[in-house]
Amino acid sequence: MNFSNLEFITKLSGVVQILAILLVFLGGVLQASKFFLDKRINSMKEDFTRNEKSQSQLVISDLQSTIKQQDQKIEQQTKQVEGYQKKLLEVELKTKPRIIPEDKLKSLRADLTKHKGVSIEITWEIKRPLPSPLSLKRYFNHLGGQSMESIRQCIQPQLRA
Repeated sequence: MNFSNLEFITKLSGVVQILAILLVFLGGVLQASKFFLDKRINSMKEDFTRNEKSQSQLVISDLQSTIKQQDQKIEQQTKQVEGYQKKLLEVELKTKPRIIPEDKLKSLRADLTKHKGVSIEITWEIKRPLPSPLSLKRYFNHLGGQSMESIRQCIQPQLRA
């Protein structure tokens, strides 16, 4: 390498200039490719954001419709409950206490114990089915301790008829 030779320096200058032009061209190509890559990245980000927003909007609208439906159900059920409460209040106002006062209960027990061991015939005139022997036993159990078998024997002939 002799820098005093004019021919060598001229060739070297040409090579350096070609390399400089190639580097400028390569820089331009790299800059353009970076621009297109950045544009594609931004486009993909926008698509992803748009999809996420649309999905979240769908979920929000579904939840809002579900909330509206639940509110309507709650409203209907509240109205039903209010209706039932009104009916219950009416029934409570119509019913009278059916409790036998304690003093009358004692005299009634005394009167019934006088007839202990007496057979009683019950006529059922209400148009409802005859109560079961178990329910009759509950009715008459405190009156003298009738056995279940004796109550069943009294009722069985009537049930078959």
